[in-house]
Amino acid sequence: MKTPVDLRAALAPLGTRQALRRRATVLLQGDVSTHAYIVETGCLRLWHNDDGRDITVQFFLPGDLVTSMDSFQRRQPSRFGIDAILPSDVLRVARDDLLGLMYRTEALRETLVDALISRMADYQDLFLNRIMDTPEQRYRHLLARDPRLLAAVPQHYIASFLGITPVSLSRIVRKVSGR
Repeated sequence: MKTPVDLRAALAPLGTRQALRRRATVLLQGDVSTHAYIVETGCLRLWHNDDGRDITVQFFLPGDLVTSMDSFQRRQPSRFGIDAILPSDVLRVARDDLLGLMYRTEALRETLVDALISRMADYQDLFLNRIMDTPEQRYRHLLARDPRLLAAVPQHYIASFLGITPVSLSRIVRKVSGR
């Protein structure tokens, strides 16, 4: 979910900048999410390990706010992990600092509610795409929605997000590109 500039500015004094190397883990599945992150450069992903099968749920690019929402809010173990899939710079904000500021600032509450609704809409789209669309249709939708993501993110993560194997993704990419 994209964060408005004013939200980044409001959170900057509360947070710390952190440089993440490629494949750095910011949250392990099973840990409690105690921080939110605003991506400044690079790309993070939210993912789930399903008995050894890596399932990418969402990608986060510059301007996006990232956390395991359920874990962050309820202080329960996360069902998701969060990793940097490219070298990334993030603003790391502690849960209590973010929530404290949110409760004191009505405009921030409204911004966060809008961001949460946007993220829920993304999850609804993902759910419907998985049950209604073919893998090729899912790829074309992703290509139309965010071609920079496809250019930046390694294909095995894209395949995981689309629910297909990297080999199947290669076939789809060749077909769609006319090669």
